[in-house]
Amino acid sequence: MRAPTCCPAHLPQRPRPRSACAPRLWRAPVALAAGVLLALLALLVALAGCGITTTTTNGAAGSAPNTTATATASAIASSHINPCPGPVGSVGDAGTPVLVLTPQSANHSGSAHAGALVQVRLPDASHWDYLSTASLAPLSPAGVHDTTLGVCVWNFRPQSAGAATLSFARSAICQPRVPCPLYVQRVSFTLDVTA
Repeated sequence: MRAPTCCPAHLPQRPRPRSACAPRLWRAPVALAAGVLLALLALLVALAGCGITTTTTNGAAGSAPNTTATATASAIASSHINPCPGPVGSVGDAGTPVLVLTPQSANHSGSAHAGALVQVRLPDASHWDYLSTASLAPLSPAGVHDTTLGVCVWNFRPQSAGAATLSFARSAICQPRVPCPLYVQRVSFTLDVTA
């Protein structure tokens, strides 16, 4: 008598031990594990595009902002619950400004003499940070929250003539452990300092 075979009828028949024809029970758990791994990998790839939307406003009137999406763990971890990075204060704490720049300022630009007080006021409906530049540092305290006017205030006193760019990052105000939109919008002002 011939030994049983596991091969289909169209293949050459070779005798095999009975254990070779037994069902392979280990194949089902391995296939399930491989399927779960592939599903997790597909989910990670799908979520890799989620992240922060960055918008740059360059100050040209009527121009469309440039928007790109990025995903960074540090930006996700740095959500804010306050609109301004500084203490509560008033727009007049540093004196009377010669020039006040706001998001509604024409072309996001203005001019002032060297040594004059220049102020930037940004609405407190969002969180704001100053993106420091080597050419111009804000007076301390920076990012004061004027709760009466509902603005974040940065004061500058440029010392030398020339052009300076004041850039700020706008992001959402987020409460701890609450879903929050993740975006960063760059808002820049051009300051022309005369002697």
